[in-house]
Amino acid sequence: MNKKEDNDKKNRSRDRERNLQRKSRKSDNEIKGNRKGIILILISFLAVATMFIIKNKLGGNKIIIDEKTLCPIHTAIPNHKVIVIDKSEKWDDDDIVRLQRLLELIYKNIQFQERLTVTAITSRTGQSTEIESLFDMCNPGGGSEDECNSLYQNCKHLKKRYDASFGEPLHRLSKILSEPGKSSYSPLFETISQVIDDNKSGYLEINFISDLMENSQHFRFDEVIPLADELIKEFPVKANATILVHVNFIARTRHDQVIKSAALSVWHDYFQKQGIVFDSQQLLITKH
Repeated sequence: MNKKEDNDKKNRSRDRERNLQRKSRKSDNEIKGNRKGIILILISFLAVATMFIIKNKLGGNKIIIDEKTLCPIHTAIPNHKVIVIDKSEKWDDDDIVRLQRLLELIYKNIQFQERLTVTAITSRTGQSTEIESLFDMCNPGGGSEDECNSLYQNCKHLKKRYDASFGEPLHRLSKILSEPGKSSYSPLFETISQVIDDNKSGYLEINFISDLMENSQHFRFDEVIPLADELIKEFPVKANATILVHVNFIARTRHDQVIKSAALSVWHDYFQKQGIVFDSQQLLITKH
């Protein structure tokens, strides 16, 4: 082998070594790159997992509520109390005060997440009878973190807002009750049956303030008081929850005692035959 061939052989050997080194370095770089990618993926996964855990720890068991009603959005409302006031005639000031005390007592006894709705069957001089909504809110609780979602809601503000929310409806109601106006149309059964049909809670309590004298296109109690079966045929209800109807009776002195007793009796039978608990007590006696 001459000197030139020997040099060529050495050069080829060096070239092979360089190629092997380049491949080795490339392989090392690829491994390092893959390791970095895997590490980044693991870091991202851990970050997402940590955020998920924190969210569940802080907010998973908390309650998201509606800003207007303060009622839970994704949680069923366990108890719903509805107050229906029959304003078929003008009320005396003393009777309005007595009613306000009753409403305040019911309001103060509304528990955490319970819903309170107040409506009035109103009539004003020269106007038709209307069903007027006065109040509809849930009790957000005492403002503790266990009773609302501190990530999204200002709990103490909600508590103060709920505590101050009932004054304005009471003022509106007082104004409505003191206004002159006698209604010849009082759709009492239609109103109460609609409240029951619209119910979505497991327990519904209706506090009905009325003289129970239905006067509508179907029945006129001042002419004749029908049988309960006739009322059920016209206004059937489905008791899809535990339901209590409590009547605070307005005894009008112009109504004969026989008529008042018959009205109470037919209301009792109407609910009892449909599986709904009914009770009553006299709230006031009035000359109107």
